[in-house]
Amino acid sequence: YSNRVISTEEIMSLFGPPNIGKLSNKKDVKGLIKALSFKEKGDSQEFYTIRTDAVMALGEIGDKSAVDPLVDLLILYNHIQYNEIFKEKENLVLAIAQALGKIGDSKAANILCSFLQNMRKKAPWHLQVEFVKAISQVGNKNHIDTIYSLLRDENLKIRSAALEALEKLDFKPEEREDCLDYWIAKKQYGKYKVYNEKDLEALTNEIRVIYQDPITSVEDKRIPYLA
Repeated sequence: YSNRVISTEEIMSLFGPPNIGKLSNKKDVKGLIKALSFKEKGDSQEFYTIRTDAVMALGEIGDKSAVDPLVDLLILYNHIQYNEIFKEKENLVLAIAQALGKIGDSKAANILCSFLQNMRKKAPWHLQVEFVKAISQVGNKNHIDTIYSLLRDENLKIRSAALEALEKLDFKPEEREDCLDYWIAKKQYGKYKVYNEKDLEALTNEIRVIYQDPITSVEDKRIPYLA
């Protein structure tokens, strides 16, 4: 007889795929965490479906013991290339971000932020939005700078998600030396003080070109000139 330890994946392969619905109904967190290790030969659709369903169930249950296994699973995809192959894994990655957001443990913030930074300008916008939301839900303020930088993104949905996330994280613009992007995103241009015509022209340009607001000149009354 061999003394080799049998892995979880091998045990699951002997008894077939786990019944996620049954495990979810019983709120069997340990069973669902084990299901995250389910693996078949090759990258089958069933492989991703079972893992994704297990992740979603853990998110709904909200038990914090699932955070570390979910983080470990997300780390596996942190440097993946965004191509046709990745699209098969997209639902799984999306589900992990949403589950971590629902559970709301701040220790998940680092991997969520790292993943968001790695996917910038490459991943679909809706995936980036979900990671922004998740970061705000776990309530870690250490990554406000990363969220703030998204206020300049060319995608309106990402900018809006970033603004909502900052509000949720209780962002205080008065504590930031340069808060122009924040007030522009909120369309409260008068909150940003300008003291000369050159600054006023620059602000107008920012609003018109970067944020696609149909502002046409420095005469716009929404930008009071403060002498």
